[in-house]
Amino acid sequence: MKRLAQNSFFQGGILFFGAGVVANFFNYFFNVLSAHLLGPSGYGEIVALFSYVTILSVPLSVITTELIKRLGTVSDDKLIRAASWESWIIYKLSRYKLLFVPYFLSIFILPRLTNLSFFASGTLLLLLLLSIVLSFYQGVLQATQLFFLFTLVAFVGVGLKLLGPILVLLNIGDISIIYLLLIAGPLVSILLSKYFLIKRTPGKKSPRSIKRLRDVLFSKSLIVTIGSLVGITLLSNLDIIYVRKFFPASVSGIYGAWSLLAKIVLYVIGPIQAISLIFFSAANEKKRHKHVLIMILSLLFFIAIMIHFLYIFFGRQIVLLIFNNSFLQVLPLIHTSALFGFLYSGITITNTYFLAKNSHFALISVLFSPVYGLCLYLFGHTLENIIWININIALIILTISIVGLFRVEKVTPAA
Repeated sequence: MKRLAQNSFFQGGILFFGAGVVANFFNYFFNVLSAHLLGPSGYGEIVALFSYVTILSVPLSVITTELIKRLGTVSDDKLIRAASWESWIIYKLSRYKLLFVPYFLSIFILPRLTNLSFFASGTLLLLLLLSIVLSFYQGVLQATQLFFLFTLVAFVGVGLKLLGPILVLLNIGDISIIYLLLIAGPLVSILLSKYFLIKRTPGKKSPRSIKRLRDVLFSKSLIVTIGSLVGITLLSNLDIIYVRKFFPASVSGIYGAWSLLAKIVLYVIGPIQAISLIFFSAANEKKRHKHVLIMILSLLFFIAIMIHFLYIFFGRQIVLLIFNNSFLQVLPLIHTSALFGFLYSGITITNTYFLAKNSHFALISVLFSPVYGLCLYLFGHTLENIIWININIALIILTISIVGLFRVEKVTPAA
């Protein structure tokens, strides 16, 4: 117990976990308020917007993930190394700045392609750009184990996000104020992150990395990371986008409610999942990696069982508490939500483990993505069919992942 109390991951993990629980509660409360205030149609657009942001920002998640993996193996001043990468990224972006012109012009075709409103499409484009910058600073703060600063920045971002529906509840603005504060959240978080890192590296030189872009893009570590995150993201969001595109807006909102109820398991376990990549990437904790993973999966299982019985016996009360009367159509589907929540959360945790090990097993989800998309297109004619497609695909992926745990023995360091 004494050694555990002195462990840096344990100390930072307590703060990280506690803050993550609160942040996830804020995020969940944001969804609850938005559903109450906007109804199935408006909430369906919010859910679809987040799904598009999540899928299109996979390359941005790669930045955070790669920083955590690579800085985990750095023995010298991690902040100086991170600063050199920052200079390299800024230099590369400046070389290709003309690409921003067609990027912003795409706002005129996005509504037709995505079925989102013009305002939501503009929000999507701005959120993606801001996420590029924020993902870098989030990765640096996590990889250097500056848990308090990361927590502070995260609180500010999620607080501004939650402020949107609160203002609507107070009759200050409409759905547009929600979109504006969704943009303000990452913008303020970026400014705070930059300020904190400058304060921690006063007077230190940060030479620009001399790596070629081609060498970085075609490294094994980056390819595994991109494939892994693409697979997990598609498994989580492809169904929502499919429903938004081919079903009425009100049905999209009902399905968004089911998805939210399913992923409550991930909201509960989310803080552990967030710190797990940092933990699994740390070479000095290698002996504990697999044991900790098994403990997390066991915890997930028991949480899912508890939530399942809550949905069975108190489903109506939970739907009325979280949403409102217009979402009661989700009740016939609610019994399946905890099962998918467990399967998806288990895949996410095991994928994080494989990702830290730079293992090809991290690519399982992306390999099944074409099969998943094809099944949705051929058989996803009702919400119930889509749900069972989700469950069967997730069960296959998790089973293969668990088998893979017994074959991954050593860390393959990131280049």
